[in-house]
Amino acid sequence: MLSHNAIPSWQPESISGILKAMNPLLNRRRFLKNSTTVAGLASLIGPGNCRIVSGQSASTIEWRFSLLGDLHFDHLDHHDFDWVKREHPGSVKQIENYSHITESNLPGLMGRVKKTISTQGCSSVVQIGDLVQGLCGNGKLARTHCEAAIDYFESLKLGVPVRVTKGNHDITGPGAVEAYNELVVPWVADGFDDMAFHDAHFLYKKGEDLFVYFDAYDPASFDWFISLMEERPADSTGRVFFIVHPPVVPYNARSSWCLYGKEHHRDKRERLYEILGKHQAIVLCGHLHKYALVERETNEGSFTQLSVSSVANRIGGKARDLISGVEQFGPDLVDLEPDHSPDTVKERRAILSREKPFIRRFDYGAFWGHAVIKVTQEKVEADIYHQLDEEPWKTVRLA
Repeated sequence: MLSHNAIPSWQPESISGILKAMNPLLNRRRFLKNSTTVAGLASLIGPGNCRIVSGQSASTIEWRFSLLGDLHFDHLDHHDFDWVKREHPGSVKQIENYSHITESNLPGLMGRVKKTISTQGCSSVVQIGDLVQGLCGNGKLARTHCEAAIDYFESLKLGVPVRVTKGNHDITGPGAVEAYNELVVPWVADGFDDMAFHDAHFLYKKGEDLFVYFDAYDPASFDWFISLMEERPADSTGRVFFIVHPPVVPYNARSSWCLYGKEHHRDKRERLYEILGKHQAIVLCGHLHKYALVERETNEGSFTQLSVSSVANRIGGKARDLISGVEQFGPDLVDLEPDHSPDTVKERRAILSREKPFIRRFDYGAFWGHAVIKVTQEKVEADIYHQLDEEPWKTVRLA
């Protein structure tokens, strides 16, 4: 069990001190909670104002949480299009598409998610980054962008906290970093029953299980995570959920779009793999807008990675590019997107070839939807939902 005593360098701060330090935004934004939220939370403050939040004791009773992939919430009037056309001309059509999805298709998806939360008793929503599209053009619009996304989620009255990790689009464009730090981070913190933190990398506990939210875009996150796990007692029995925006293990044509994927990051990548394997972690990620399940072996053990997409491109149609089996994992996955970055084909094939000997499970599909993670003392499973279907498309074992 990861406790304050296990990390003697971390000093607790009084609850009253936390409340005084809280962003004023939290005084006017009270996140909706009900009996399904984690009760009895307490916090410990560590380097960078990170948190461990201790929740209810572990139980044989199953508990669940909802998993959402990238969303790219957007509206056309959130952008200075003169700036976009000048600085990111290739993103104009993307912004138009995401704005259409937000208006026309996102309500249906979130209606289905809300019903699933209610019927299955989910205790929270985990969203794996790219909450918003970004690329607004100035700080004022970036703030409007984040405010609108937060207001939208509060209007849904989901009844459970929404816990978000940082995506690359969330912090892209002038003023985007500041808007995310000043609005989204405090909003997420408000879902922890008045516990405050000020960074996008943080962690909390539910029973013996540890949830690590890793900020892939802050270099300090790596040392923070490594130190945290090195000090974790060897006899800890809880699972480690590692929540990050880009995948840790590459798995499709865009194999270079992963955490520490470049060769100059080799040492970090291998160290991260070993730590995740040692703790048999469950990695939850997105970024590539695909479903994928990968089990990766290391010298210290194996870890499992689940990727989902919630970008509701169009309603209707079947899942595409369905691939299953270890023998299907390899450099030929680049052929799934033959027109993507032709000048990097050799590099991307090499990345997949590098990983192939260590892959022990592989499942893949091109579709959007959401997932429900089901946790008991004996196992962890994920119900994968295709688009707006009421019944799971597939149930996969994570641990």
